[in-house]
Amino acid sequence: MPVKRWMRRGMLAAGVLVVAAGSTVGALAAAAPTASKTSVLIVGGSAAFGWHDKTGLGYIERGLNSWNRNPAGIAFKNQAIPGATVNNPIIHKHFLGWLKSSPRIVVLGWGLLNDMRVGTPWSEILSKIRQEALEALAGGSVVFVVTPPATTTTFSINRGAENALVSAVIRTVSAIHNPNLYVFDVLTSEETWLLQHHQSVLGYMQGKWDPNTKGHILAGKLLTSELKAELPRGAVSWIPPGA
Repeated sequence: MPVKRWMRRGMLAAGVLVVAAGSTVGALAAAAPTASKTSVLIVGGSAAFGWHDKTGLGYIERGLNSWNRNPAGIAFKNQAIPGATVNNPIIHKHFLGWLKSSPRIVVLGWGLLNDMRVGTPWSEILSKIRQEALEALAGGSVVFVVTPPATTTTFSINRGAENALVSAVIRTVSAIHNPNLYVFDVLTSEETWLLQHHQSVLGYMQGKWDPNTKGHILAGKLLTSELKAELPRGAVSWIPPGA
């Protein structure tokens, strides 16, 4: 399932702080510029949280860390919740508050399987993800919509249905037509990689629903590749819509 990416590339303008300090002889010494960390807010379910990744990172943090070129690094606020659906009351209650801290990047990393298990209507899923994307964009954040890693259910009981829902999510958010919104389709990339390398997803799983550490590593590498292809400078900047 090819994903057409129309979004523009950008570059993060790091904040610079210059300090003048007086010495005992009255000379002034200029301090070296100090770069601030790239702030990233993550929401989603267990995969976005990094569930079953022994390092606690998860595929999204791994992917962004390997892509990032800001020497100060990334400050993650990972608010993903294992088992959460798009209507999770905690995320619903606090999302706008989290945006008030003005994260540079907001990652919407909904795994979708939780919603598929409980039968959340697709219209509700699409509406909620679209709403979160619009709210993050309105707050001045760049938005990354990241699809989930492949799982055992991707190749079995949800074969076809998960792919169709992911495609619907991509169409919905792409229709926003904002240059500060990017889509990274890890699910399709991982399905393709597994088939091309003649590997079973079982070796990358912890149970039926979640990747293990090896699975997070693989999905993270694929996310990094997509990030570098779309944003090769390893950074983002806000682009005025219509510019």
